[in-house]
Amino acid sequence: MDDSACAMKVGTDSILLGSWAARCLDEYPTSEQYLNGLDIGAGSGLLALMLSQWAAGKLRITAVEIDADAARQANQNVAASPWPDSIEVVNSDIVVSNNTLQSTFDVIVSNPPYFSVPHGETRSQQGFSNPRKVARSETALTLSSLFAVIRAKLSTKGLAFIVLPTEQAGAARRVSEQHGLCVQRQLEIRSLPEKPVSRLCLAYGLTQTTPNIDKLNIYAAPNVYTEEYRALCRAYYLHF
Repeated sequence: MDDSACAMKVGTDSILLGSWAARCLDEYPTSEQYLNGLDIGAGSGLLALMLSQWAAGKLRITAVEIDADAARQANQNVAASPWPDSIEVVNSDIVVSNNTLQSTFDVIVSNPPYFSVPHGETRSQQGFSNPRKVARSETALTLSSLFAVIRAKLSTKGLAFIVLPTEQAGAARRVSEQHGLCVQRQLEIRSLPEKPVSRLCLAYGLTQTTPNIDKLNIYAAPNVYTEEYRALCRAYYLHF
């Protein structure tokens, strides 16, 4: 990523989601019409900054983050970036602030909370602080609440991008359909070719269609990135 963001804590899920969203937006017919974006659960601001880099600062982004410390870090990262005037960080609960935001957004991104309990010591949660566990659990934001906000805020031409572990795929399908959201594209992610799919990146819109399904392996062998992963994420890593 740009030098301005090199000090940020970078998670593989967010890098994958932001990189894939940028590729999808490049390939979507109305990409030049996108004017504004919403980052739900912005954390340190990584996804908002990735969207700004993709759009060369021409996308107006609202980054909503419930945790005050994370929101402060996001503000610092935005201020140090080449696009300080393109991103507004809002320290708020997205469900509470939903009605105070502008009417709709053309691009929505979220690396949402997906653990069922805030303090369960799953392998993925080991080492998390208590605020981090809450932020990454459905105590902070349920899938139903997330999809309700996306449905309320997504413009008719817009796309919403999320990343989820595969075990949440069934619930996400049911809840998104209940809210009238349709999968447009899907990326199935494996750590290694012989491993099962562990993550899904999903792009939602308001139009019923047969989704375009792609596959991605992160590693060709332990600690050896595949060329397809490098090609997808190269623009957002330094020296990659």
